[in-house]
Amino acid sequence: MDVEGLLRVRAARVRAEAEALQRYALRVAALRDLPWESLAADLFRARVTERSGQLAALSRRVEALAVDLDALATAVRAARQG
Repeated sequence: MDVEGLLRVRAARVRAEAEALQRYALRVAALRDLPWESLAADLFRARVTERSGQLAALSRRVEALAVDLDALATAVRAARQG
């Protein structure tokens, strides 16, 4: 496989990881739904919200990396056609 193909394969893998992170962020966010009210429950909900937001942000950064890899593959193709 040529460099362009390898970059596209890697971009697809990175994109899959971004999607997995997004799914995980949603599962973590779902943990906010506690059936009780207390200071501890409120603190837990706040922490879960913070962590799920961080995971979602990370998934967006990883997706951006996949986009960059695709752009690099396109640049490699253009350079080869030259």
